[in-house]
Amino acid sequence: MMYRRVCVGVLLLGVLNAYQARADLVIGYDGFETHTNGDPVVTTDYPLTQDEYSRLTPDVGTAWIRYSVQPNSSSIVTNAVAYSGSQSLSLKRTTATGGLYCGFGTGVPINPNHQYVFSCEYMNANDMYAADNHANMLFCDSLTGTTQRMEGAWSYYANKTAGGPGNFSTTYGVNTQDCLAIYRGTGSGSGTYRYMNGVNDNSHNMEGIGTAGSGIGSLLNPGDWYKMEMVVTIAAPVAGLYSMTYDTYFTNLTAGGSRTLIRASTICQNKLTTASLANGWYVITGANAPVGTNAWSQSYFDNITITEVPEPATMSILGLGVLGLLRKREHV
Repeated sequence: MMYRRVCVGVLLLGVLNAYQARADLVIGYDGFETHTNGDPVVTTDYPLTQDEYSRLTPDVGTAWIRYSVQPNSSSIVTNAVAYSGSQSLSLKRTTATGGLYCGFGTGVPINPNHQYVFSCEYMNANDMYAADNHANMLFCDSLTGTTQRMEGAWSYYANKTAGGPGNFSTTYGVNTQDCLAIYRGTGSGSGTYRYMNGVNDNSHNMEGIGTAGSGIGSLLNPGDWYKMEMVVTIAAPVAGLYSMTYDTYFTNLTAGGSRTLIRASTICQNKLTTASLANGWYVITGANAPVGTNAWSQSYFDNITITEVPEPATMSILGLGVLGLLRKREHV
């Protein structure tokens, strides 16, 4: 009996170890330490004349590629600031329309039974235009492997003095406050962002979170590093399609703040298909044009990460199964 108990205990330990290993499975990552200071992560010519595939390769994942680029923009590796190590990604956008968006994929098929976390460290530059800098981070799937579909995102609009950018200010009434916004999908498949080869279908549906002074994602201090996380849960398929929701969190790392839920169970824009499962995830960073008469918009990203984690219910069932086996053995 003791032998059986030891064997089952070892099996339970193996399940727990497997859980921990899967929770740490990073399938996409760039910490920018292996690149050279000043290198662009993507080509930034405009219009698109250079080879779209002239770009850097992240530490884990497929090579960086640009999805939308307009004049007077840059996305370069910099040693001016960093959250960890000595380098980060600098996104600087000077006056013009549109924005700069670039990112990379995992090259790993999506497991619909697992959760996925898209995270980074983000800083709004504490410069003369800090009150109006803004940037965002998107997670996407792909039906074809060449065109990405935005499924969810957070966007920070530091537009306290110059008013909000475009329809965001007039539609959602945030033209006089800073606002951290979460992309809200309609579930109808409409309003999809597509960033590839310079094509930008910018019909979007953003939802402002918090009000001025609310402390719930409404104000990010310029110069502070924040950990931003989007945790994606995939539902069981219906007619071969997988709907998704995601929870968004932020943590003020500089101030030592606690992890704060911004919004839970936000509906993703589209549903995963067999093709998009096979093509894997993509993560995209972006910086929009400055507003008003400002000369630039400056943001920094570090440790951009895509993590695959086991679906909690599945691992709990496995654990309970092993415990049940152990109890059964004890009564034999």
